[in-house]
Amino acid sequence: IGKSNQVSLKGSITDVMINGERISQWLTEDKVGVNKSVWADRMISDDKDIYYFNGDDSYLAFQTMRGQNSYLRTTSVNVETASEEGLIMFYAEGSEAEGNQEVFAMDLFEGNMRLHYTNADGGLDSAVVSPPGDESFNDMLSRELSAYVQRRSPGSGFAQMQVKSQERTYKDKVAASLTFDRYRNPAHTFFGKVPQAVVDRFPSIFGEGGVTQVPFAGCMSPKRINNVVLRQSNVQTARNVKNGCPKRMVSSLSLKNEGAVKLTYGAMGNISFVMATVARSGNILYMGNSESEYLLVSVDEGRLAIKLVLGGTPTILRSNAVVDTGSKRFIRIVLSGVGSSPGKASLFIDDTKEAGSRLSSPLFELSSSQSLYLGVVPKELGIRGYGYTGCISDLVVKDKIYNFAYDTRRRENVILDRCRTVRSLVGPTELPVTEGVTNTPESVIENLVFGKCASLQTNLAPESFLVSSEGGSMNFLKIDNIRSNEIYIRFQLYFTVSTVSSSGVLFYTQSNDGKQILLKFDDEKVSLSITMGGDPFELEWRGSINDGAPHRIKFSRTSYNIELVVDNKKTIGVIERSPGRGSYGFALESNDDLDSCSNGICIGGAPASVNQDESLGFNMEFVGCISGIMLDKKTYDSSTITPVGNVPRCTEGATMTSAHFFNGQASIVPDVTIPRDPDTRLDLNFKSSRQTGTLVTLLDSQDAIVLQISLDNHRILIKSSAPGTEEQELFPVDEASPFYFCDGALHYLTLRLNPGSASVTVDDNEGEVTVKLAGSPVSLRLGDQFEGCLQDPYLTGIPVALANPRQNSGVLLDSCPKVSY
Repeated sequence: IGKSNQVSLKGSITDVMINGERISQWLTEDKVGVNKSVWADRMISDDKDIYYFNGDDSYLAFQTMRGQNSYLRTTSVNVETASEEGLIMFYAEGSEAEGNQEVFAMDLFEGNMRLHYTNADGGLDSAVVSPPGDESFNDMLSRELSAYVQRRSPGSGFAQMQVKSQERTYKDKVAASLTFDRYRNPAHTFFGKVPQAVVDRFPSIFGEGGVTQVPFAGCMSPKRINNVVLRQSNVQTARNVKNGCPKRMVSSLSLKNEGAVKLTYGAMGNISFVMATVARSGNILYMGNSESEYLLVSVDEGRLAIKLVLGGTPTILRSNAVVDTGSKRFIRIVLSGVGSSPGKASLFIDDTKEAGSRLSSPLFELSSSQSLYLGVVPKELGIRGYGYTGCISDLVVKDKIYNFAYDTRRRENVILDRCRTVRSLVGPTELPVTEGVTNTPESVIENLVFGKCASLQTNLAPESFLVSSEGGSMNFLKIDNIRSNEIYIRFQLYFTVSTVSSSGVLFYTQSNDGKQILLKFDDEKVSLSITMGGDPFELEWRGSINDGAPHRIKFSRTSYNIELVVDNKKTIGVIERSPGRGSYGFALESNDDLDSCSNGICIGGAPASVNQDESLGFNMEFVGCISGIMLDKKTYDSSTITPVGNVPRCTEGATMTSAHFFNGQASIVPDVTIPRDPDTRLDLNFKSSRQTGTLVTLLDSQDAIVLQISLDNHRILIKSSAPGTEEQELFPVDEASPFYFCDGALHYLTLRLNPGSASVTVDDNEGEVTVKLAGSPVSLRLGDQFEGCLQDPYLTGIPVALANPRQNSGVLLDSCPKVSY
């Protein structure tokens, strides 16, 4: 890429895809065979007045630039760097040896921007601008540095340094003792580095606490010296400096908590972007001039909606496909008729056309006074609705690729270049860390704020159902009480499935005259079988859907034409018409029998009588999550769908069997008595979505607490009620993640009971804590302020079933499915 035998490219390449996968995901050192002078995730600017400094021997020397006011020294420069230290600008007159030096310099030192100037005594004074706690000056974002020193009267004056980004301005202004009264010779102006010959003329200026000698690494655009504009023609020496800046390409961002981005001015035209969300609604993108001229892209009830207002009746485009499953979706909005005759608007999702319409008026041009907005739209523009929560990447508007590091005017509640797991973005906003814990890594804080430890409480979709057919139990969903002719000869059915089972039934229905439709899957394919009399019609979609990820499935019939779509990859077929098949209509019965699929549509399973028909290839061990069910244009939820058997809600979690969901308020007391035998062992496996909470409490015969084991941020806390005992603590294994026990992983707690004592270990850690007990534990309580999933505990090697507990205060049994996301 980038070079052939004849021609080499100078520029930028973006959006390279091979077999549908973006090549940017491969640009890591372990996967690139040869990389010759290529910057990954950078875009080279074509501004000739921007220079790249290598941090070693690069510098610019300008001709002596002198303004009309000899009592004033000024400079202005744009800076982008990833370094903590480096010389930015050095301007000096005279020489130290002759005692007439005047120095005016800027540098970056220990992350702070500094302005240096000589005082009336010949020494060096400074003004310093430090970044706030949530920002750094070495993040490769562009900032304008400006500074001046001005003598007001002999021996007095002011010095000021200002650092300005797209969003904020910081400055430091100090009174200064100055002697500037005229220009002196010789004069020097350097950017990036000062040659050693010049350093030798000002030895004390570059000493300890003075101007740094570390060469600058990054990009600079010198603007002015002494109020004189700097141009390329003013450059005297350019040592190993390149024109253009390899700007960091930030193509993705995540919005949370009413996040908002104001983008730089754009032009009306085709729009494309990639999105991922589990939010049911929210405004994604706005572009317009007024309440009577705008385009709004939003998620509405799980589907994508485009609203175009052109002065009259709005044009609304709405997708059939849902976009709130958490999967990445490629959105493309094609517009024509800008500023001319009325054109068209079309909506595509993953290259499938979802909607289109002719427009009543020409499209408007964007005025320069307005910008594009992502997320929350300012109230003064008259747009209602909440901001979008989720990820956006690869935004292109009228062929302009947006670089979120540079093409934004304002950002609020946004994380750049880090699209988090979208399910975690809808978690709580409060920081679930108890007070008093210090030295928590910033990455932990950041992830906690964005719900890293709240992912388990988030459903796969607003309503996601756990269907199962394990061990002969049939637990599935039915769409019943529908008209007998509703799927007679044409219909469309959509749903989303997540599973790791090897095979199973996805959809089944049977007509009143024995015709049937069966959709099933195995490790290699999704298979459709339609029997209308005679040999069945077969259609296969080749691929695997049992990887635990959500997969969107569409099955449609229009007369003889059949279409099967999985994740927007389509397989089509045509039912052959033959004399022996009779009618091709499909009529349902009208009755209320739950143990039948002849009066409706069965999803995720079928009655036992059907499943036992081995000729259909039914599998008895299917477990999965079903969501987003839509028949034709009607969406079905818990109010309109019938569960058959035990069909709980799916809670994101996984890979645990017989696992139960605790919502942070729930607890459960199993129907079990703890034996008093020596070395009685209790094993408990858990996944936590919160940094704090009680895992298990041991109770005596009077229900008084004997021992309590809890999560406490970075440790497990063991409290005994025995007099004189102190709280004990256990820590994660050395290689644990910075999220400790709240990392989405399965953790293992082991408790050994002996007369008068208890010993606790976690995750095979070599450390073990032993505490004294005041009494003999008889029963146990699981949960209490714990949020996450707990498996059935094991007591002396025997599982403790929670299906019939002594007490259950809100625990959702068997609601953490065998699905890994």
